Amino acid sequence: MKKDVFLRNLITIILMFSIIFGITPTTAQSINVTFDKTAYDVDSLVTMRIDLNGFSFPINVGVEVYTPTGSLVWVHQETATASPVWLSFQLPGNGIPEGTYTVYVAVESQSPETFTFLVKKPNFQIQSINAPLLPLNPGEGGVATVTIKNIGAQGEVKVQLYDENGILVTEVGPLLMGYQETRTVNLAFTAPLFTGIHNFTVKTFNIKYSTF
Repeated sequence: MKKDVFLRNLITIILMFSIIFGITPTTAQSINVTFDKTAYDVDSLVTMRIDLNGFSFPINVGVEVYTPTGSLVWVHQETATASPVWLSFQLPGNGIPEGTYTVYVAVESQSPETFTFLVKKPNFQIQSINAPLLPLNPGEGGVATVTIKNIGAQGEVKVQLYDENGILVTEVGPLLMGYQETRTVNLAFTAPLFTGIHNFTVKTFNIKYSTF
């Protein structure tokens, strides 16, 4: 008990000494970067927030961004007068590789900190198709339930149903889908007017890049 009291008194004396003589307790310095999106298209605007914790201002800040293959995409230097620092830059577009990009952020007289973000075009994949298994009468209506997932940056997609002759029967969209978003849609169709086994095909159409 006496030991606890002694420690509390000692801490109080130290704090009073700091206040009287103007000594500021040391604050841990750290750099943290957050991005406005989880994934970016190859021509997206990238916005980052740089938190400079425990630093004295003004201070010089440098930023470099590299592709997965090690090519320099963007470089920036400025004198920060406060935290956070907001920066934006435009990715160049087609021709740059997809994958994980590396961001190096450094302040004067310190080693750079490393951060990453993902660059990937919108990529819509069919997860499942549930269609009527029972025979349909000629001219009878049916519904195909389709689940799709976007494993790339935000983009627009159409979910389309084609008959055996490659003719578009129906479609749903455009649908705006974010990174890793899953969506389920219903495609209504009418059975052909002649009997037999008929094959239909479901496709996802990437509106921006005009690809299936």
